[in-house]
Amino acid sequence: MEDTNSFKEIINVIKRRVNLIILMTLTAALASGIISYLFLSPMYESSTQILVNHSTNSNQAQANDKKSKKDENEANLIDPNQVRTNIELINTYTVLIKSPAIIEKVIDDLSLDASFLDVNDQVTVNTTQNSQVVEIVVQDKDPKAAADIANHIAEVFKQEVGALMSVDNINILAAASEQEPYGALSPDIIRNVMIGFALGMFCAIGTAFLLEYLDPTVRNERDIVYELGIPVIGNIPEIKVSHKRIKNHQTESSGVRIGGRTLDS
Repeated sequence: MEDTNSFKEIINVIKRRVNLIILMTLTAALASGIISYLFLSPMYESSTQILVNHSTNSNQAQANDKKSKKDENEANLIDPNQVRTNIELINTYTVLIKSPAIIEKVIDDLSLDASFLDVNDQVTVNTTQNSQVVEIVVQDKDPKAAADIANHIAEVFKQEVGALMSVDNINILAAASEQEPYGALSPDIIRNVMIGFALGMFCAIGTAFLLEYLDPTVRNERDIVYELGIPVIGNIPEIKVSHKRIKNHQTESSGVRIGGRTLDS
């Protein structure tokens, strides 16, 4: 019974403060939309893909020349061990792509007005399990700059990895294009408005209960017992009388009835 009463009290508080709740919720949602649209800079994303394939060098070529025709045919087949080695190399390549040796050269070549940490935060390297494809993703306020940085990182990495690891197993599959982004990646105005709406409603309901707690108004006998500690002996119920009935009663009280007729006093 007490749980039912508590639930009814919560509903009553919300009903009494419904205007405040609606106002605060709509204000928060509107503010989120305005801030997202006017004050947050749009961010664009562009990506390029590179393939880590079978590596060859001059020593291996000379060795293959000395083999028989059968051995050469077998060498042309895909070696599972070599594929596994390339996949393991991807973990190393992921670190190298975002290393100062690559990023700082890209900054110098493109004359970027940014530090290593700034560009490094813009770059994300994505890999798929058991795949030899590496995706380089760049985010920037300018879609053309995002595409240029992504493409140049791939080109510099292809050049530098040969000098660093003495391998030549990098191919660029798909170059990034400034036409790639279909609209800004962020801010997501709809998502921000929904978040503002939810936070606004949460804060509005909390404010409503806070105001209710601070309000000293006595609304029922339970408030009297709780606030004053005085037991309730009895109560007078509210009597609802229509305005027409009150007017008729006043008219009848103003005269004296004699023989079924009303005489004014």
